[in-house]
Amino acid sequence: MPGPLGRLSVQIALVPVFVIALVSAAMLWRVNTDLQRQAEDRFAERVTTASMQLQERLKNDVQLRVVGATVLASQQPFVTALQGNDTNATVQIAGAYMSRTTLALAGASGIRVYGPTGNLIVRAEAPQNITQRTPPPEVLAVLQSARPNGSVRLDETLGLSVSGIAPVTTADGRIIA
Repeated sequence: MPGPLGRLSVQIALVPVFVIALVSAAMLWRVNTDLQRQAEDRFAERVTTASMQLQERLKNDVQLRVVGATVLASQQPFVTALQGNDTNATVQIAGAYMSRTTLALAGASGIRVYGPTGNLIVRAEAPQNITQRTPPPEVLAVLQSARPNGSVRLDETLGLSVSGIAPVTTADGRIIA
């Protein structure tokens, strides 16, 4: 009997197929959403890990620069050259020190020496050019506190740079640079 009873039996037979297809589509959507979320979570975890590693590396580089600046500032030939206003000797001593240490990361070209008021005394890559727009706030803070410090700062000529800043003092404790 191909009539209404036959059509009804076909419709009844198609209902489970339709339900199975609908459930499969929902499961596929759910699995796809879960996979996408897991991929996003893995990516976010990798970015977080990389960020933490970069921060730690930067912190270590800053500490290394501070130690280097502090040791250089305590070198008597360096202090003597500064006291004598001998720019060439100052650059040579600092450059030689930097090349002998692990601070040769940026080479001697990144060396800056500031006076006790924050005025630029030596710019190693251009010793004749000691003009500056304004004393860096990091330098002024070190000069005021008389304590070494390090930072990542925007230099007028070098751009973004890792800096170690230490006061240079005389035997009687007077800050000369």
